[in-house]
Amino acid sequence: MATRTPAFVKPELLIWARESGGFTVPAAAAKLKVSVDRLQEWEQGDRTLSVPQLRKIAALYKRPIAVFFLPEPPATFDAMRDFRRLSAEDLKHSPALELEIRRVHMRRDNVIEIREETDWDVTVFGELIGGAPIESEELARFARKLLGIELADQSALKGDPYAALALWTSAIERLGVLVFHAAKVELGEMRGFSVYHPLLPIIVVNAKDSPRGRLFTLVHELAHLLLRADGLCDEHDSGDYSDPEVFCNQVAGSILVPSETLGSEAVVRSMVDGKISNEEIQALARRYAVSQEVIIRRLLTLGKVSSRFYQQKRDEFFDFYLRTSIKGMTGAPPYHVLVVRNLGRQYVRAVLGAYYQDAITASTLADYLGVRLKTIPQIEQVMVKSEAPLSP
Repeated sequence: MATRTPAFVKPELLIWARESGGFTVPAAAAKLKVSVDRLQEWEQGDRTLSVPQLRKIAALYKRPIAVFFLPEPPATFDAMRDFRRLSAEDLKHSPALELEIRRVHMRRDNVIEIREETDWDVTVFGELIGGAPIESEELARFARKLLGIELADQSALKGDPYAALALWTSAIERLGVLVFHAAKVELGEMRGFSVYHPLLPIIVVNAKDSPRGRLFTLVHELAHLLLRADGLCDEHDSGDYSDPEVFCNQVAGSILVPSETLGSEAVVRSMVDGKISNEEIQALARRYAVSQEVIIRRLLTLGKVSSRFYQQKRDEFFDFYLRTSIKGMTGAPPYHVLVVRNLGRQYVRAVLGAYYQDAITASTLADYLGVRLKTIPQIEQVMVKSEAPLSP
């Protein structure tokens, strides 16, 4: 009987890889199709792994085999600078989310390397935001000026949520921000997160969210980047504006729907006893290309409606969004369109540019994009139509 080649790895590396991958011992054992006792024996150093067994573990935890032969576990970078949840429940990161966090950092590393080896001239975000104000309304005006988006641009979208998402995404990418869509993380765990760097900061939004939900998350994350702040974000509004998450919600709302323009709307000026109809709210939402919830929240901030009225309408809108969420949509977009959406045009543009300048090979290009070589011409065609709305 042939003897299996042993893999002499330190137990602490096995534990680190499992925990950083978001797996419990029972969950990992089930995926590996071994008993809990067997996995614990490996992690305690009581039993030696074979090389084929180590390959299975590396594949499950999404780690290169070489990392298991390090002298000690690498220092784990805490990527969650900002993290919006649908619930306040303290959930442990899933393997899907842990993998997404690693992926976006790897992509940023790719474009940092590309920038050093090519003539790609990317805007330095940290230089743009020097001297940014800290009061919410002033910060919102500062952001809109940086983004260059006017009310006429929003109105021209005629309420199209995908066109709105494309407009704001493109404007944010022009500031030197990498914007990604996470396609495999459950919406109940994460709506979005951001990582601040002076050069090429990161925003991630959840592709499973509605386009209007993604839009607000996108701008909320931008508010965090403008503040160079870390934080844990959720959907629960404490009303305490010293809370950075509530503050960023306030800034995001002000960016999307400026106080001065909303307050000057005829329908807002003519409101009596804090009353406004659903039809009027819908018309304002269409004008600004945002959700009805954003409009009613802005009216609350301006003192035009009561907290009770806001909560009543918010519950109505939330129920509506659940019924009409992206999960109910039929017909998936083409694969190459989804690749560009998930990776972001900023990233795809940088990687394609490096290939055109012979800074990377075709196989490296395919690796950076996570696709087969035959898909690249289709991705190039999507990039040519760079002003087309993001697909669902």
